[in-house]
Amino acid sequence: MILIVTNREDVTADFVVLELKERKKKFIRFNTEDFPEKVATKVSCVGKRFLGYFNFKPSLPFSAIKSIWYRRPLLPCFSKIPKEYRDFCKRETLFTLNGIWNNLNCFWVSNPTSIHLAENKLTQLKLATDIGFLIPSTIISNNYPEIKKFWENHKGNIIIKPIKAGILNDREVVFTSKVKLENLKHLQRSLPLPSIYQKNIEKVLDLRINVIGKKLFSTAIYSQKNKDSVVDWRKAQDINLPHEKYELPPYIKSKCFDLVKSLGLEFGAIDMIYAKDGKYYFLEINPNGQWAWIEKRTGVKLTAALTDLLIRGRS
Repeated sequence: MILIVTNREDVTADFVVLELKERKKKFIRFNTEDFPEKVATKVSCVGKRFLGYFNFKPSLPFSAIKSIWYRRPLLPCFSKIPKEYRDFCKRETLFTLNGIWNNLNCFWVSNPTSIHLAENKLTQLKLATDIGFLIPSTIISNNYPEIKKFWENHKGNIIIKPIKAGILNDREVVFTSKVKLENLKHLQRSLPLPSIYQKNIEKVLDLRINVIGKKLFSTAIYSQKNKDSVVDWRKAQDINLPHEKYELPPYIKSKCFDLVKSLGLEFGAIDMIYAKDGKYYFLEINPNGQWAWIEKRTGVKLTAALTDLLIRGRS
């Protein structure tokens, strides 16, 4: 049995759900907002065995789970619980699920512990340099004199981006942005959070590289064709921004596989730059990045590759 662990609003998961239905493969989609109010579990340790089940319809014994796609789970809101008790309920729910995931003997795309580690951009940058990727000149700091010095060393041509994710709330997102003089003055007046500061690389194009098991799919995103997407291609939200399949040099492909493997992942969405100096620069990896839009734009069979991996139950 294949278990898809996600949430009700995850449209990307729908692609794999439809593919599994077309292939007539058994699966269960677990929208984790439903736990524990609509889905129950029982766990027991008998001797050296870890036993249990989720009471889906039909019930799913842990022992029947062959593969798990750990996509984008969410915690329930516990709207019926008094506010002062909700944090307690969320912690208990989270620790219950994490305890189950930590003890299942199955194939993961990808293991939650590995995903959590891989989400940290400091860890990513250190590992990427160890593997041999080029990265832009970088500091991570909240020390204004150091930030100012870095800005001056690069003649004001630097960018700032969040260490984790740029989602502020339901309506606002922080994109990668250039640090202008007025931004620098604002940092001096305020107490800046730790952020990533990098030299701004002059791009030819952006690259989104999806690694799925032992397969790699590279897509060129022609970000320089829209003034709003020059620094961060996501900012323009341009549905007409050109995308096409891209053939990476073998040595870059090899490093991408090495990075995903070193992080203990089976899937990774890697962002890179092909620069005007003819070099490839690593930016970051998202262990659960979006990819469905690339399939729709380019026809690359990412859904099939991911479904194959889950059915096979091994890389």
